[in-house]
Formats: sequence, structure tokens, C-alpha cells
Amino acid sequence: MMAIKGRYAWKSYESTARETHAWSFLDKLILLLVGAACAFLILAVTQCGGERTQIYQETLPSFVGMNEDEAISYLTKKGWPFEVTYQAGDPEQKSKVISQDPEAGFFIDGSTTIFLKICKLKEWGMPQLTGMNREQALALLSQLGLEAQIGEVETQKKEENGVVLAQQPPPGTKVEEGERITITLGKYVQSKVIEETYVTCPACGGSGKINAQIHMARMVPCPQCGGKGYVELPYEGFITCPSCNGARIYTVFDAIDNWITCKKCGGSGRVRR
Repeated sequence: MMAIKGRYAWKSYESTARETHAWSFLDKLILLLVGAACAFLILAVTQCGGERTQIYQETLPSFVGMNEDEAISYLTKKGWPFEVTYQAGDPEQKSKVISQDPEAGFFIDGSTTIFLKICKLKEWGMPQLTGMNREQALALLSQLGLEAQIGEVETQKKEENGVVLAQQPPPGTKVEEGERITITLGKYVQSKVIEETYVTCPACGGSGKINAQIHMARMVPCPQCGGKGYVELPYEGFITCPSCNGARIYTVFDAIDNWITCKKCGGSGRVRR
């Protein structure tokens, strides 16, 4: 009985060992296949990622200080998405890029949006300055961020002294911050008394004009024959009119006034002593 039991126990052990060996081999095969699949996927992802980086990723250049048109043209050619905003700034930076996001040197791809900020000066309608005094005009120009260039013109009216008499550009014109505006101020100059060294012009009598009459000829019927061309004399009958010589018309000259500037005084009515 002991021998029989030993044989059955051995056979049971051999069967269990064979099954265990079979499952162990199958597990290893499955693990090998799973590992190969993972390695393939990792290799594929790595290759795809490397190609994407090589095609799309670039270093962003600096646009700060570049003109607006130049920067937009560059971005458009590259095909990169971008947005532009405007901000008031220094007049010397007019229409130039003053900031960017992302900053220069940043690695970007085709999906990165680039934000540019452009300097744009404020625009104003040119105000009316004429009639203001110097202080009022300069204060208003300073408030609008405009520069003033001041000129002067002599005037004999005291009320115009220090007052803006002219401006350029005229009111209503569009001007930008930092633009130079020219204003002309009145400068009162007292009129000088000229020593009397002149006398009335003897040619025109002080009027400045003389009458250079023009004589115009016109034809009228002969007053002697009444336009007949002949006259009747007692005891002689009809004879040719001695005044018109038979032409029946008579020439009359009319004097027409023609006032011209006196050449002696030039129209002033005065000449030096």
C-alpha cells in the first residue's frame, strides 16, 4: 500500500510540475509581447515628437524697436498668429513696437500667438489759439502734449501786445501728440512822429490824382446845313455847304475826364520841400 501511494504521489507531482512549467512559459511570452508593444509605442511617439520639433519649433526674434509695418509683414510671412494693441508713448517711438509677448529668444511653434504692443500717439483737433494771450496758449498746448514755436509781429495796437494773432496749423486740423505748433504774438511798437518835410504837391493840389482828359470824336449832322450837304443863298440858289463840304456830317470832339495817379507825388499828394 505504501508503494502504491508513492507512485500516485509522484505522478501527481510530475503533472503539477508540467502545468507550472507551461504557465510559466506562457507568462514570459505574454510579458515579452507587451514589452515589445510598449517599446514600439515609445519609439513611435519619440520619432513623431522629434519631427514636430524639427518642423515647427523656432526661436522668436526681437520685434521691439521695429516699425509696425515691418513687424506685421515678418509675422505674416512666417504664418504665425499674432495680435496687435496700441498704447500711447514717447513721440520718438511713434508706430514702433514697444513690447512683445513672448519675449525674444522664446521657443515657439505654429500655434503660439504673439502679442505686439505698438506706440500710437494721441490725436487732437487743433484748438483756436488766436485771441489768447501767451500764457493761455502755452498752457493749452502743454496740456495737449504739443510743442510751441513762437514768433512775433509788430503792431501799433496796444491791445494786441502779447496776444496770439496767427497760428499754424489752423483750428480744426488733426494734430498728434508731440507735434510742433507755430503761434505768432503781437508786439506793440509805438508809432514814430515823422518830421514834417513835405509840402502839398503842386501838380495835383494834394489830391494825388490829375485829370488827363481824353477827347473822343463823334460824328453829328452838320449844324449849318442840317445834314443836307447844301445850303440855299439868296440870289445864288443852292450851293454846297461850306461847313461840311457836302459830307452832311460834322466831327465834334468831346472831352472825357480821366483821373490818373499823379506822377509827381506818386499819389501821396505830398512832395519833399
